[in-house]
Amino acid sequence: MDILMVDDENFVLDYLEDCIRSFDLKINAIHRATCVDDAYDLLSNMSISILLTDIRMPEKNGFDLLELIYSEELPTKIILLSGYSEFDFAKSAIQYGVMDYLLKPIMPDELQRVLVKTMETVTKENRKRKEFITKRINYRQSQHFLRGQFLFELFQGKSYSEKEFTKKLAELQLDIPYRSDCIVSSILMKTNSFRGDSQDTELYLKAIMNITEEILHEAIPTREQLWYCIDPYHFFHFVIPLNLTNSDDLMKQKLKRVKQTIEALLNIRIVMLQSESIQLNRDLHSTYMQIVNYTLRLTEQKDTMVHRIKNLDPSRSPNYFQHLTEAPFVNRFNGGCTME
Repeated sequence: MDILMVDDENFVLDYLEDCIRSFDLKINAIHRATCVDDAYDLLSNMSISILLTDIRMPEKNGFDLLELIYSEELPTKIILLSGYSEFDFAKSAIQYGVMDYLLKPIMPDELQRVLVKTMETVTKENRKRKEFITKRINYRQSQHFLRGQFLFELFQGKSYSEKEFTKKLAELQLDIPYRSDCIVSSILMKTNSFRGDSQDTELYLKAIMNITEEILHEAIPTREQLWYCIDPYHFFHFVIPLNLTNSDDLMKQKLKRVKQTIEALLNIRIVMLQSESIQLNRDLHSTYMQIVNYTLRLTEQKDTMVHRIKNLDPSRSPNYFQHLTEAPFVNRFNGGCTME
C-alpha cells in the first residue's frame, strides 16, 4: 500500500520518511507533499491507502484537506500530526474519519504503532471489499444462469400460470411485465467462418453476449429489462420489450450495429434474426421454433442483413420441429452442431 506525507517543512518529511523506511513495513511507495493542493492532486490521481498530514500549514491547513477528502469520499485512512496547541482540534477531527493522531515531536515507536494498526485496518477492509465483490459477481452470474434457464424452459414450451410466471420474473429481478409485447432476436455463429473447439466456442459466445448487451443498453434503460439465454445449439437469444425501445427503426439500427461490431471485432460471420412483435406470455415457444428452423434452412445472407422472421402459425409447423428441443449432437471438431 502507498503512504502520503503532508507537511510544509521538508525536514519533517525527511524525518518521517527515514523512520517509515526503517520499520520494514510492506509499503509500496512513500509520497510527499508540502501543501494541501499538491496533496489533493496526489490523492485524486493515485491509490493512497494512508495519509499522514500536519494540521498547521500556510494558506490551507490540514482540516481543509480533510474536508476535501470527506466531500469526495476518498478511501484513504488519515493520521493527523499535531502540536500540543492543536491537540483538541486533532481529537475533534474524528468526524472526518481520522484513524489516529500523533503529537509532535513524533517518536519513532509511536509512529510505528499507529502505522501498523492503520495498515491492519486497511488490509481487513480490502479483504472484506474483495469478498463482497466476489459474492456480488457470483450472485450476478447465478442470476444470469437462472434467468437464462427460465427463458430456455419457455422456449421449449414449458407453461406457467400468470401468477407463477409473474412470481418468477420478480424472483429473477426481471423488470418485464407478464403481457409485454416483445421481439426476440437471435445470433448464431456461421460454422464455416469459425474453427475451434468447444471451449473456444464458449469464449466467443460470451464475447457476443457482452457486445450485444453493451450496445442494446444504449436504448434500454436497465439491465433488468434485457433477458437472454444461450441454448444447446449455441444460439444466443435475447428478448426485448417493445415499449422500451422508443421506435422500431432504433432497434433495427441497434441490431445492425450489433452484427457489424461482432463481425468486425471477433472476425467471424454470424446469422442474426429478429422476430415480429410477439406477446411474452404466449408466443415464446412458437417463435423459438420458427427461428431455429429458419436458421437451419438458411444457406446465404448479405453481410449487413438482419433477417426479419414473420409470425408462424404453430399448427402449421413442420413435423421435425419436435426434434429441435432435444439435446443436439455437438461436433467439437469444427465448433458447430448437427441434428440427429
